[in-house]
Amino acid sequence: MKNILQNLFLISFLFTLNHCTSDREVIKDEGYTDTKQLQNLRYNDQRAKSLVEIVEKLEKNSVSFTGEFSMKILSGEKLREVNNVNGKIFFDRNTGKVKIQLMEPFFGLIISQIISDNTIIKIKSSGQEKIHEQEMGDIHMVDPTSRKPIVIPYPIIYFTIAQNFIEEFKSDKSYLSPSEKRVLVKRGKDEYKYFFYEKGLSSLEYSSTERNMKAICQVPEKYRNGDHPPERLTTRVTEINGELEKDTSQVDIQYKNVRRNVTIPANTFNF
Repeated sequence: MKNILQNLFLISFLFTLNHCTSDREVIKDEGYTDTKQLQNLRYNDQRAKSLVEIVEKLEKNSVSFTGEFSMKILSGEKLREVNNVNGKIFFDRNTGKVKIQLMEPFFGLIISQIISDNTIIKIKSSGQEKIHEQEMGDIHMVDPTSRKPIVIPYPIIYFTIAQNFIEEFKSDKSYLSPSEKRVLVKRGKDEYKYFFYEKGLSSLEYSSTERNMKAICQVPEKYRNGDHPPERLTTRVTEINGELEKDTSQVDIQYKNVRRNVTIPANTFNF
C-alpha cells in the first residue's frame, strides 16, 4: 500500500504545463546601466510598463473554473514507463483554492485528491483515512519503481493555475524584462522565470541549485490563445548532477469540458 500511495502522489503532483531552458541570469545591484539594466527592472519602473500592463490584465481577468483533464505521464529510465490518468480540477478565484481529483481511466473511480491554497497542501488517497498536510513547497517522495528520491516543485503547479502574480512581482526579489516579457523571481537559492505573451502565461521555469533540479512548464505555441486553463500543457522535471542533466518525468495534459466564471461551493474543498 505504501508503494501505491507513493505512486499516486507522484501522479498527482505532476500536474500541468515544456520550454527550452535559458542561461542562468546574473542579477546586479541597482545603478548599473545599458542592456543588462533593461532586463532587470523593478515593477514600478516606467520602462517596465508594457509588461506590467500584461500582468495586471491577466490577474484582473482571472476567473474561477472547473474542468476535466487527461494526462499522459512518462517516467522511469529514459522515460520509458507510460501511465495514463484522468481527472477533474476546481479553482476558486476568490479564495485561491485548488482541488485536483485523480481518477483511474477505466471506471472513473477517484484514486487521489489534492487540495491547496497559496500556503498549505493537503493530499488524501482513496481508502486512506490519514491526510498528508504540509506548507506550500516542494513535495518529496520516492519513485516506487526505481526507489530513487523525487522532488516535485508543487509551487510551479499552483502558480500557473492561480495566476496571482502582482504581490510577488512587486517585491525587491523580482526583476522584469519587458523586451523578453519575462519576470525573474528569486526565492533564496531558487529561481522562477515567468514568460508571458500578450494574452497569457506562456511558460514558467523553476530551477534550484540547492535541490539540483529544474522544472519547465509550457503552453505549446498552438494553444496560446488566452484560454485559462489552456487546452494543452506540457511539463518536464530534470535532475541536475554537475554538468549532467537527466529528465525524471514528462507530463502531457489535455483539458476538456472547462467551465469558466462559475461559482464553486465552499464544501468542494473538503475531502
